Amino acid sequence: MQRRSLLLGGSSVTIAALAGCTLPGENGQDGDEATGDGDDPEFNFDFFVDTIDEDLGVEDSSFGTDSASIEFYSSGDPEQDVQAVATSYAAAVMGGVEADLEAVALSPDDPDEAVHSFVIEADLVESFNDGEISEAEYFETIGETAE
Repeated sequence: MQRRSLLLGGSSVTIAALAGCTLPGENGQDGDEATGDGDDPEFNFDFFVDTIDEDLGVEDSSFGTDSASIEFYSSGDPEQDVQAVATSYAAAVMGGVEADLEAVALSPDDPDEAVHSFVIEADLVESFNDGEISEAEYFETIGETAE
């Protein structure tokens, strides 16, 4: 099993290639098996949203075949926000999500105020997951889309 780890604000986020992994189900159920070949992209997107909600808090999200979006509460550090979302989204793409992601970080003090946003292209994530680009290049490329 391939693993990538990244230290984010004192907590370790580990991405495991979804081939053969069992992901926890809702409400303590045994879970769903994700094979990494696109078995259930919607489940994997929901799992991504749940992960971000647990780490930062999510205001809203949407998922479609070609595009997806998430509005989450900023940690206060734009670089950390990019790393947290991009790391978790890489796992969702391994699980069959093929949509580009538009991410909007909201002020923790005012959910109507966006503090920054960025785009994660699914093709870029696949290049990262396949080892074609490094973790540093992955985060840097996403950071370049930040507004």
